[in-house]
Amino acid sequence: MDFERIRKKRLLQLTFAVAFSLTLIGLAQFWYRFLFEGIVLLSSACLSGSVIFLARKDYINEGANLLIFLLVATLTVLLIEGAGLRDIAMFGFVGVVIFSTMIGRPRLTMILLGYITLLCVVYGLLYHLNIIIVPEQLTGLETAFSLAVIFNVIGYAIISLHRDLVSAAKTITQENQRVLESKAIIEHLAHHDSLTNLPNRILAKDRLEHAIISSQRNGHKVAVLFLDLDDFKSTNDSLGHDAGDDLLIQAAQRLETRCRELDTICRIGGDEFLIIAEDLQEEWQASKLAQKILKSFDVPFELQGGTVTCTTSIGIAIAPTDGTTFESLLKKSDIAMYNAKENGRNQFHYFNVQQQEKLQYRIILTNALKRSIETQELELLYQPKIDLASDAIVGAEALLRWHSQDFGTISPTEFIPLAEQNGFIVELGQWVIRRACQDAADFMKQKPGFTMSINVSVAQFKHASLIQDIDEQIERYQLPPKTLDIEITESLIADQETTIRENLAALKMREISISIDDFGTGYSNLGYLKKFNVETLKIDRSFIYELPDNDSNKTIVKAILQICKGLDMSAVAEGVEDRGTIELLKQWGCEQAQGYYWSKPIRKPEFEALMQTGLAAET
Repeated sequence: MDFERIRKKRLLQLTFAVAFSLTLIGLAQFWYRFLFEGIVLLSSACLSGSVIFLARKDYINEGANLLIFLLVATLTVLLIEGAGLRDIAMFGFVGVVIFSTMIGRPRLTMILLGYITLLCVVYGLLYHLNIIIVPEQLTGLETAFSLAVIFNVIGYAIISLHRDLVSAAKTITQENQRVLESKAIIEHLAHHDSLTNLPNRILAKDRLEHAIISSQRNGHKVAVLFLDLDDFKSTNDSLGHDAGDDLLIQAAQRLETRCRELDTICRIGGDEFLIIAEDLQEEWQASKLAQKILKSFDVPFELQGGTVTCTTSIGIAIAPTDGTTFESLLKKSDIAMYNAKENGRNQFHYFNVQQQEKLQYRIILTNALKRSIETQELELLYQPKIDLASDAIVGAEALLRWHSQDFGTISPTEFIPLAEQNGFIVELGQWVIRRACQDAADFMKQKPGFTMSINVSVAQFKHASLIQDIDEQIERYQLPPKTLDIEITESLIADQETTIRENLAALKMREISISIDDFGTGYSNLGYLKKFNVETLKIDRSFIYELPDNDSNKTIVKAILQICKGLDMSAVAEGVEDRGTIELLKQWGCEQAQGYYWSKPIRKPEFEALMQTGLAAET
């Protein structure tokens, strides 16, 4: 677009210059009584107005062709009527060639050069064969004036061409500089994180490989610190992604203030950072760096949505002891970080072989867990819930068990957290709901009004399909909604995530009972208990244990029962094992209980037999 604008500008400038020059020379011809020449020149000057018209209408090529044609025709006529090859009109052809080049018509310039060459050859042959006699060249003021005008116009054209070339050179230089700058920006983006501007995984790999080569020469060590922010997802979910991004930026800034200039700080994805500390003489220097980082995270972060406390867990691998490649050191520092998370978070751990073996075991166990439904290794056991007033079974709690063909019986305390971490908990929960509803339909045939308690994890509540899964099973087995009692944790009911709130509200709308499991061991806003139709509090077994002889537990249990009475809720005591505890619970107004005093968790056939024969208290 700029090139066309320049062509148009130059065409107009040259046309005005040519018209002016032809007019001057034409008037001079009239002055010296060369009438024919004057008429030809002035006619061409007038016709050049057509070129101006075409140029202003943006017909650049057509205007350029017309200008060159006018000049060539005019010069040819003057040459024929004048002194032939010795006529001053020949100088005009030089200008025409320059004009054609300036206005960007290289093909026309080639044609023009061919025409001039042919004209010279033809005239040369005619002179040689004496067909045309070379006329005597006359010079005078008219010739001097015409030559002066021609050379001035040619000079103007050459100066304009020079300016265009200089301008083009500057433009090319600027464009080249912009290309180099763009290349540098692209290269920077390819090797740096766009949010924190820290080196990314690609650059981290390159820096670590160079650091390892250097350490092999000088005998020093390289530490790789793998950092993961604790509970970052909760901050991101509760305050929004903008606040989460702000937290990551501030975390990166704190890392930069705690590390040496020699160290490389990288963001390798999500809330994970990597620090490459090279040229270490002793391993304790890595510990010192990790301690400085942990201390820097003690200070709360000021975010858009409020003040947030966020700690970090750090895993450390040392080169060359733990490996000499980026992949091996990254993997081992990641394993060490995971171990720090498992042991309480907000701490650092060095990699060791036991950690790797433990991780490999978890991977194998995870794969086996994901196959457990297909291999039919899962089962539900049922522990009866007892009405303390009548000593009758009124319901049961469904408890999941896994009997692995390869590992034997795995405790729920081991495989449930594993399922939550790898996302299998949703599928696992769907299986539990499906099987518990199927068995509840059978139990209700023996005991109308029977209630089935099902534990539902936080991860399931965050899944949009939870209510649909429950609805499908209720419809399939024709269960009254009150048959189901969904047990949740205290922390879940206080969670502000939208999906959780919607699922809790949907359960309330369907009149499905909600119970708080292990009440008293966590934290919840008591106002939420009524808002979300919580009907039952299950008193944790840790408060029921040795209740007759533990004054502190007595105080806590009585307080919970008072809360239930005040909020018109029922209570279920877990872990009852003796008659003395039962008598106290009855005295304080507890309606239901469960525990080994009546029955441990048992299989469905045993539970059905228990309902038929009645309870036999274990002594």
